[in-house]
Amino acid sequence: MPRFATGTALALCLAAPVQADVTPQQVWSGLVDNLGALGYSVSATETMEAGALTVTDLTMTAAIPDEDATVTIAFGGLRFAEAGDAAVAFTYASPMPVSVRIDDADDPVEMMFDLTHQGLTILVSGTPEPADTYPRRTASGSR
Repeated sequence: MPRFATGTALALCLAAPVQADVTPQQVWSGLVDNLGALGYSVSATETMEAGALTVTDLTMTAAIPDEDATVTIAFGGLRFAEAGDAAVAFTYASPMPVSVRIDDADDPVEMMFDLTHQGLTILVSGTPEPADTYPRRTASGSR
């Protein structure tokens, strides 16, 4: 290949933006699918802006058949953003308020707590196709 063509090809490769193999929407959809497989129905408000998906008003509900009850878990916001390096960064605020309610005719339970962390970021990478095994996930933060 002539020197000019090689240099041009290299420049085009370096100038092209790095894109994730998965998108923030695909990571969120995969999480919703996994929760569905565990018996949860999920409702939330999704807002996509500048390569980041923000999920608010997140509520998960599941039946507890052995107890003839229902559990509802409500979270604050989640954020899925393109992180470069073919990954999506999954983060949430600290503290993140969480409420859990178990509707049981005999003994209903309701609790609220804050989920806290220091600099937690979960990086998700791979392909959007379902796999037989879980993809590698990493988390980083400080104490």
